[in-house]
Amino acid sequence: MSRFFCDSNCELNYKECEKYNVTVIKMPYTQNGIEKFYDMGRDSEAMINFYKGMRAGDSVVTNALNPQDYISYFEPVFAAGEDILYVHFSSNLSGTFTFMHQALEELHAKYPDRQFKYVDTKGISMSAGLVVNEAAKMHANGVPDDDIIKFVESFRDKVRCFFMVDDLDHLKKGGRISSTTAFFGRLLGIKPVIAVNKSGKLEKADVVKGRRRAIDYFVNKLDKIKTEETFKYPIVVLHADCGDECDQLEKAIRDKFGADIEIWHYIVGPTIGTHCGPGTLAICFVGKERES
Repeated sequence: MSRFFCDSNCELNYKECEKYNVTVIKMPYTQNGIEKFYDMGRDSEAMINFYKGMRAGDSVVTNALNPQDYISYFEPVFAAGEDILYVHFSSNLSGTFTFMHQALEELHAKYPDRQFKYVDTKGISMSAGLVVNEAAKMHANGVPDDDIIKFVESFRDKVRCFFMVDDLDHLKKGGRISSTTAFFGRLLGIKPVIAVNKSGKLEKADVVKGRRRAIDYFVNKLDKIKTEETFKYPIVVLHADCGDECDQLEKAIRDKFGADIEIWHYIVGPTIGTHCGPGTLAICFVGKERES
């Protein structure tokens, strides 16, 4: 029997993690020099304060785990005679997986009979979280690990995620756009829409002129790329300290597609929040496969 792992960069709510007995690897971030860990939405006030701090000019960066950190998560499981299945956020968005493999080399030498299987969601935030939720559900129902991996590999490209970013400076600091693009974007009131692509990287998918048009954009995007499977899974709406607009987005989706559809309403976690900043509005859902 294996132990199911995910990481905090998937941002799956703690209630779902507890329901399916998921062990969460907590990825660190640093705010004003103090290292912190996301609690998967247990303390919503903490994230509100996180964005208030960003608006006030706090220095916020994300960090990678080191090999010893991974060993502290994995070794007790191996020592107990269990194997591990880890469904993780996009490996193309962090160098932390190099350290994970270093840890595994050491652990495999010590526990040669234990198995460690892992699969990449090619996503982050709830584009990873929706995949993890389905995989964890399968694991809790006794589905073999190899079958879960095959499911993830076939399902992940159907999970679409779009973020409307308010302040271009956060993307500039993260190297996502140039200083010139940030300057003219602010001048023209342009709000970029960031998507998670097929490779699990973030890319500019579109632009909207002003925040008021973002809600219509997301609803139209959902309508355009929905499939027969879409409403079999939750639609996730997320915000970074712009909850009123997220309420409006949820209402617009229900008005368009039906009041009874399942919608999860969350605040964006610290990893995406660090790079996209306060004022970010997002939607994640299952739809047509990513094209690029």
